[in-house]
Order: sequence, then C-alpha cells, then structure tokens
Amino acid sequence: MGNSISDCFPFEFNTANMGNNSSSASKEPKQTTLAYLKERYPFSESEILRLVRCHSYLRSARKIRQSFLSDWAVFCATLPPDIDTSLQSHPQLPSDETLKVLRMLRKKRAHVMSIIEGRVLPSGFGRRLERVAFLLPKDIIDYRSSSMVESPTATPIITKSVHPPRIEEDYHYNCTKAPCIKSPCCCFFCSDEEEKDRYNRRALLSNPPSTTTPPPDRSLERLDTFLQGASECSRRGAKASFSILFQCCTRTNHGRVTSDDSFVSSPSSGEMMASAEEVLDLGYSLALASTLLTSDEEELINEQKNNNLVEKAALDALVKSLKEYCTTHSSPSYHSTNGTTSSSSSNSSEDQTIPLHLFLEWSERTVPLLHSCFATFMHTIYFPDLHVPSIITQFEFPNLKGNTSPLLGDKHSTLLFSLACMSPNLSGTWHRLFTTDNDGLSFNRLQLSLLGYNGPTLLIIRSTSGGIFGAYTASRWKESKDFYGTRDCFLYQLYPTVKMYRPKGGVAQNYMYCNPFARSRGGDKQAHGIGFGGTTTQPRLFIDESFDNCVGASGDGTFEAGPLLPPSSSTPGASSQKYFDVDAIEVWGVGGDDVVKNALHARSKQREIIDANIQKARQVDKRQFLDDFNTGIFESKAFAHKQQVQGRVDLHIEE
Repeated sequence: MGNSISDCFPFEFNTANMGNNSSSASKEPKQTTLAYLKERYPFSESEILRLVRCHSYLRSARKIRQSFLSDWAVFCATLPPDIDTSLQSHPQLPSDETLKVLRMLRKKRAHVMSIIEGRVLPSGFGRRLERVAFLLPKDIIDYRSSSMVESPTATPIITKSVHPPRIEEDYHYNCTKAPCIKSPCCCFFCSDEEEKDRYNRRALLSNPPSTTTPPPDRSLERLDTFLQGASECSRRGAKASFSILFQCCTRTNHGRVTSDDSFVSSPSSGEMMASAEEVLDLGYSLALASTLLTSDEEELINEQKNNNLVEKAALDALVKSLKEYCTTHSSPSYHSTNGTTSSSSSNSSEDQTIPLHLFLEWSERTVPLLHSCFATFMHTIYFPDLHVPSIITQFEFPNLKGNTSPLLGDKHSTLLFSLACMSPNLSGTWHRLFTTDNDGLSFNRLQLSLLGYNGPTLLIIRSTSGGIFGAYTASRWKESKDFYGTRDCFLYQLYPTVKMYRPKGGVAQNYMYCNPFARSRGGDKQAHGIGFGGTTTQPRLFIDESFDNCVGASGDGTFEAGPLLPPSSSTPGASSQKYFDVDAIEVWGVGGDDVVKNALHARSKQREIIDANIQKARQVDKRQFLDDFNTGIFESKAFAHKQQVQGRVDLHIEE
C-alpha cells in the first residue's frame, strides 16, 4: 500500500503540536495534502473531501448510529451542494427552510436504507464490510466490545424511538473541514486550537470528563485505511472488490464459516474459500440494492408497506455454472475438500466452497460485469448526487419499459441479472422487437422486425426441452448469402446453466447470417433462416424458417466451444443436444435510450424505402396503357389466347 499519509506529510499532519497557525500559513499544506491524496487514491478533490468528512462523521457518530451503511448513506445524501468545494473552516449553517427539507430527505433515506438492509442485503453485511475494508485490525477488539454496534441479525427499521442523527449536529460538528473530529493531530483543514476545541466539546457531550483526553494518535492510519477501503470497494478493479466481498463471505479452508465476531483478512493457511451461493447471492443483492437506492423513494416505501417489494430469487443457473467451472479447473486438493471425490461424496453440493482465484477466472469469462454491482452500490452510497465516473462500468438492471418477458420473468429476475452482467450494452433500456407471444411463430415477422434495425440486438430462445440460450450482436441486420458482422457479438446459454462464448479471434469470422428462402428461391442450396457461427451449410446456432429442427452445436471455428443446449439426459457427463425445436423467441433492441431510438429510426427509414418501391411497382402508367389500347397492342395481347386455341377439335369457344 506504500507509505502512510503521516510518513509522506509529517509536517502538515503534526502542526497541531506546534501551536496556532494562521489560515494563510496553512493554506499551502492543505493544498499539498489534497494533491497527494488525489495522486494516491482514484478520487477527485471534491470526492476526497467528502470521504474525509464521512470518515470523521462515522467515527464521531458511533454511539447514535442506525448502522454503518445507513449512517453513511444518510449523511452523504443530505449534504448541501457546495459543501465539497470550500476550504473555509466554518461553513455557514443552512437556513431553517433548507434544514427542514434536509430533515425530510434524511428521514426518507434512513427508511429506504432500513428496507434495503432488512429485506435485500444479507444479514450483518454492513458490519462485516466495515470490519474487512474500513477498520484497522487493532480497532476490531474495541468494535466487538462496543455496545453501540448494530446487531448482525437485527432488521433495522425506523420507529418513533429511533431517528437518524439531527442535521444541526452534523453541521456543527461534521460539516467543517476537519477530517477527524476526535483527533486534534489530524488538522490539515483547520487550526490546532479549533480542532482541539471541537474535540473537547464533542467529548464533553458524550463522555465523562475523565475521558476528554484525546486518544492515541491512530487517526492518520485510520483515515488511510478508510480511503484505501473506499478505493478497493469501487475503483481498484474486479480483483480488489471481489477480494473484499470474498472476505465478507469467507470460510477457512476447512469449511468453517467466519463468524461475525471474528476478523479474517485472509486465512492463516490456504487460500480464501467462500460458498458459491453466498458470494453470488451477495452480488445479486448489491445489484438490487443499488437499483432500489436510485429508484423513487416514495414508490419503494409504498411497495414495502404493501409487501410488494421484490423477493430475491434463487441463482441456481449461475451457481451451477460457477461450481462446474471450479470442478473442471481446480486442483485435486479442491475436489477432496469439496466432496467431489468418492471418498467424500456424502458432502452436499450446497456445502461446496470455491477459491478466490477460480471465482475471478469464472467471472471474467462468464459474467465480466459482476464486480460492477459492488462498485455501483458503493458509489451510490458515497456520492448519490454524482454521475458514475468512467472509471466504473455502471451496473443497471435492464429496463423493459413496461413490457413483459415470459422468458425472463419480472424486472429484477436473476435471468435478467445474468444477462446484464455479460455486457454493458445489456444494461439500461431494452425495446421489444419481436416475441412469439405477441407475433406468433412467424419467420416473416421475425425477419421484418430485424431487417434494417441498426443497433445491438439480443436474441433469446427457449427450446421445447426447456433450455434458454441465444445470441447478442451489435451489427445491422440485412439479407445476405454470406456471413457478416463484427467481433462485438457472443453466444450464450442462460438456463439450466450460464455460459458465454465470445469470438475466438482466429481466421474464421462467420459472426451472423440472415438468408431467407425468398431471397434466392432455394437456388443457392444454403441453409435458409438466421444463424451465428459455423458455415452457410452447417451453422453453429441456426433458426430454420419452419422453427423445427433448428441447430445448437457445441463448437465451430468462430466462437468459443461449449454447449448451447441442455444435456440430452440427466445422467452426469451426458452430451448436450444438437437439434432443437423452438418453443418461444424474443428479440430485444438493447444499448440504452439513445442507441435504441437511432436504431428504430434507421429501421423506419428502410421500411419507407421498401414500401415506396412496392408502391412504385404497383402503379400503372395510364398514358402508356391508353396508347397500347389504341394501337391494338393491349387488345392483341389480352385476347391472343383465343386465337391460339381456335382450331382445336376438343375445344368449343362461344362467340
């Protein structure tokens, strides 16, 4: 992690012991320290100032807090707009009207967080997260023995006797620029005497006089740990964020679950192991929580009152995919530990734990945006009023815009979650282009919905055997006897397990194919329908115009190998099927509002051109028709057949 803050800036951080400093004399050290923090951590200056203030607040409010995550979310959601940019030591207290609005916002935010911590996130997650990422190991003993820490099993609900801290207190004590309320030695945003006086006033309010002596100087180390934890949770990439999530679900290599009262930075022997179900459930819960935090608070509260809040569904397909990958790629010691050998076959599959390095490999191959769920959630906690920066790939559940999907379920289904974790283009707004429920099993309508659509599309297929799979492509659809498209595409299996098959990057570039029978009247002797991968005679994934005897092969030269269809039987090791009949198909335009809007406009333009050509072909040139009639051309052509058959003995024509 490098040198600590106090090592790099001993002068700035120890001016508290050297007497008073004027504001002009301290301005340069403040800016120097901020510049250092900006270089050290992936946050802007205003973001660092807010995080420093949050650290001070969370340290000072430990006796009155609702929970670690709730207090953090409430505090950040009710900061005035200009509080992050000023370096003045005493910002002006907002007006009574502003305070009234902030009190209302604070109460709503606290209620929303109580719903999320009680109904969505795993029990005790906030407490474990604080221990793992934001506290010094030497503070854990104090933390465990503290009576003001929330119960890991309690459901936090706002009642008449439990209220968030008063907004006025936060502005008097915490909206100053002092990063650590309790520590007079951490004073690069205020003078020595101001910080001492603030600490003493706070201590007198909450402790007996004998405890007003400042605690040992751990404040710099605590601040460093806090900022480092904030970075790793959201802005250090997949490995850092997954490591923290793993520690929140950690088991030892003997299979014992780490208790809420213990702190494990890493197991003393062997690699970190965690339950596949627990880790994936936590990822899904964080995705759902960040979605609910950015939704309408009134609607969420009403749904909770009416008991309509979405319930978390089983992640069976994702869990199966992860366990299959770990079983295939792990060492023999993993098999013996997790009950996959005959000697330990008595262990249930639900007890199977997985190592961190295999989880990282699997997530990168199968659901590369899974780590974004944690980063998006933490950004929503830190900076609810700021857009997600480009350093983070924001996770969003697909928005079906009021449409339903019989194949994928409700708006927060685990199948939608799995798809959104595969590509950034599968987040945000979706537009329904075709469904067999509405349009029937009609290849003409399927083709009409696709041709001319100039944007990313997602094809979802359910076979009569129950498997769900399909393809994603970002290229424009057109009729062609040849393959076309770009590398921005993939095949996938969604149920009964989750797999993702990207282009290999070799010589073969047979990405997508749309060749209806009407284009050549069968003269090209190629497969007629829609296909992906393979060849024009043997595609990898192919939908026949009849929707029968379609193909879902396990390999080709363009895409990575692996099954698209479920196994032919439930027998372990059974090979996957190759042919299938279509039960249902859905096609969605994806990529977000602007992309979908432009793609639909392009399709409309093409349809206008086609309609104009058809109308032109139907029009009759009246002048040419009259000329032909007057010259006898029309008559000779119209009645020529009568002359041709006259004289036949077997035909009588009435004049």
